[in-house]
Amino acid sequence: MTDKDKTQFTNSLAEKINRFKSLARDFRLGNASAEQEIRLQAGALTEEAKQLALNEIVQAAQAVEKAGENELITRLAGLTKLMAAGDNTTAPQQEPGILIIEEDAQLAEQFANAIRGQFIDDPISIASTNKEAQELLLKQPFSTILLSLIMPDGDGRELLHDIKYEYALPASVIVLSPVNNDKVRVECMRLGAEKFLLKPVNVNELASLVKKLLKKFEKQELSLVPIGSEAAAEEDIEYAPIEKNEQQQVSVHGQKILLVEDEPMQANLTKIRLTKQGLTVVHAKDGKEALELLKQDRYSLVILDIMMPVLDGFTVLKVIRKDQKLQSTPVIIVSGMGSEDDIIQGYDLGATDYILKPFSPVHLIARVKSLLKD
Repeated sequence: MTDKDKTQFTNSLAEKINRFKSLARDFRLGNASAEQEIRLQAGALTEEAKQLALNEIVQAAQAVEKAGENELITRLAGLTKLMAAGDNTTAPQQEPGILIIEEDAQLAEQFANAIRGQFIDDPISIASTNKEAQELLLKQPFSTILLSLIMPDGDGRELLHDIKYEYALPASVIVLSPVNNDKVRVECMRLGAEKFLLKPVNVNELASLVKKLLKKFEKQELSLVPIGSEAAAEEDIEYAPIEKNEQQQVSVHGQKILLVEDEPMQANLTKIRLTKQGLTVVHAKDGKEALELLKQDRYSLVILDIMMPVLDGFTVLKVIRKDQKLQSTPVIIVSGMGSEDDIIQGYDLGATDYILKPFSPVHLIARVKSLLKD
């Protein structure tokens, strides 16, 4: 191939990267066709790279084509890293800054002012949604991230997972949560958070903590890289991040789950994903039907929507937790009701976990496996 061909290929990388990022977002939101399209695009890239003898890109693109569902996005992150390295339009490396991910603009600004009051001159960025945060994480490096657990467009734990696994960023993450729940705290720590603080927080104490974390942080190149973080120190093993392979190896074959969801398409997609894991999934279209099924049979876990006809999810959860036979049954609320009050109410009524719609099927499966393993 000629130098002109290589130049054309290099100039097209930015567009290809953006296409992959868009498909990755669609995949996380449960778009079934996005997975096939990612593999098709990776196959086309493989052929282009072969003609130009770009062996590293060939290998990375082939890894995306062959990747299992649970590792597809991780492999894609590795591929886009290599593509960005060869993209002439990529911006020069920036100094790492501080990212505040918080829906409340006034509170976010209070955090920023308190941090600046500690004589910290690192650049500070603010994201009011998970989507904005993801876009910033893909554009520039960060040494410290303040992550609100409840955001208007998703669950902070999913973003924490992406930061530590799919992006493999060595940034220190402080999780800020209005939910005082030990399971949520432990999960965040196991996913790699350095600190888990309850809201409301003392902004000055928070700023002092940021300063301490910055001192520990060794400035190095921060960018999207394939998964491969260093092993946790022996004394930190209790909260060491869970390897994806460990999650995949949890055997749930044959266990029965009750899925309570009134939206047929959502119910069908979720059922298909869970059935692929070897689970037996029984579907109830409303709360009344769910309670009848719970009387007739035993289930290892319940996945429960909130907004449903006849009986809403909160009412169903109250009944479940009053029944001695069902008190220990894990219940995952999966709902589009994402206000702090809704989520706190869910946990107060006895929910084991609370996942916001739209959700990543991969993350739902990981949560199900984690609870069934326990």
